[in-house]
Amino acid sequence: MKIEEIEKLITIFVIAMGVERNNVFNHRVNLPNCFSKNLFFKGFGDYADFSHLAVHEDYGLEVWFTNKRGGAFWYPLKKIMELKPLLYAAIVTHVYDMIENLEDEEC
Repeated sequence: MKIEEIEKLITIFVIAMGVERNNVFNHRVNLPNCFSKNLFFKGFGDYADFSHLAVHEDYGLEVWFTNKRGGAFWYPLKKIMELKPLLYAAIVTHVYDMIENLEDEEC
């Protein structure tokens, strides 16, 4: 599956399962701490924790973080694949697992 197809699938999942506020859909993903907590970001010179996924009509799929000072920032999912590949893999695995569980419940 291509990166663009994965991103579309995750976008659809966030819209379907997320909470909508002001035309932005937010979904909190429960990931293991080893993939989502205390991540260092060079550009910010700071450690941050993964917060949630969001779909914004202008920017597409966003991966949000909160730093240790309480500030928030985001990157596109494609950038996370480059910066934090283990986090990217955890997000993709989680979403696929959630979709599989939804399909199993319907049967």
